Amino acid sequence: MEVLVDCDILRNKKTGVEIYTYNLIKYMPKSIDLILLRNKDIEDSCFNGRKQIITKRIRFPLSRFIHSILLPVKPKSDVIHLPTPTAPFWKKPKGSKLVVTVHDLTPLKFAEHHNLRRRIYFKFIVKHLLKQADRIIADSKSTKEDLIELMGISRSKIKVVYLSSSIKYTKSKLPAKYRIDGEYILYVGTVEPRKNLVRLLEAYEQLKLTEKLVIVGASGWKNKEVYRRKNKNIIFTGYVPNDDLAKFYSNAKIFIYPSIYEGFGIPILEAMRCKCPVITSNASSMPEVGGDAVSYVNPNDVSDIKEKMKKLLADKMLREKLIKKGVKQANKFSWHKCAKETLNVYEEVNKK
Repeated sequence: MEVLVDCDILRNKKTGVEIYTYNLIKYMPKSIDLILLRNKDIEDSCFNGRKQIITKRIRFPLSRFIHSILLPVKPKSDVIHLPTPTAPFWKKPKGSKLVVTVHDLTPLKFAEHHNLRRRIYFKFIVKHLLKQADRIIADSKSTKEDLIELMGISRSKIKVVYLSSSIKYTKSKLPAKYRIDGEYILYVGTVEPRKNLVRLLEAYEQLKLTEKLVIVGASGWKNKEVYRRKNKNIIFTGYVPNDDLAKFYSNAKIFIYPSIYEGFGIPILEAMRCKCPVITSNASSMPEVGGDAVSYVNPNDVSDIKEKMKKLLADKMLREKLIKKGVKQANKFSWHKCAKETLNVYEEVNKK
């Protein structure tokens, strides 16, 4: 069985979808005849030792979509896997089974948080792609239910495969270049509306804490209100590489992730792996990841966010309890398991 994986997403800095794609390839058994489709401008260590098909597409706005119609890639493989719902072809190649991973449907559930182009893309292009798919992989049960409700996908067509994290606890201190001294509260994620940072900042400012609030993550969109906050104790680091990210988690007093909606929520898992007590939302997929090992908040309630932060910061025993539970909960997830369950999907569709 030959399996072709589209690796175009790996041109970006590694956050959720890129982390998933990288580790799926890394942990897929070498015995699998994996073929990696990539553009000439992409290089990654996970490509080593794998067969590759290299395309030479010129990048410009909407270039991938335009190429998929005018100059589609025509791979010949038993199974084609798209790790995110974008394809180098408009019509599924004949003779191949198509597997698509869907991480979330935020442009449909929370349209106000996205630009018009992204909303149109999900409403029409992604829907067209998913109709052609032989199997859809969802990051969580929450995303599976969204696919059924918002896309009209048959329940039997969707397989839930949980993600994982490779980040581990470290005793190393934060590098001096970040200029962060003393205790701090940590948030990790793209700075965009659904991450709910405006309410987090409101809660933090009302508490008047001595602990700093460190916001780690690249700038996304519609975030001017977040960056307008003028407070010397609120620190924006921008994107942080994985080696340093483990240090941020491992040295934080608490981690808070009050997102409105997540397809999975890798940062929750990363924090638990790094022995950092977690506060997160009681919405979408986050309870699937956190289990009974985190403190939950209503993401729409600033008072609830404030009170849960205040309680966890003040209660050392509760922090230690959540750390122990968090390590145990995090161990339920692994990239080996993710790769194995994904391989099972390949084998199932190949037999059809």
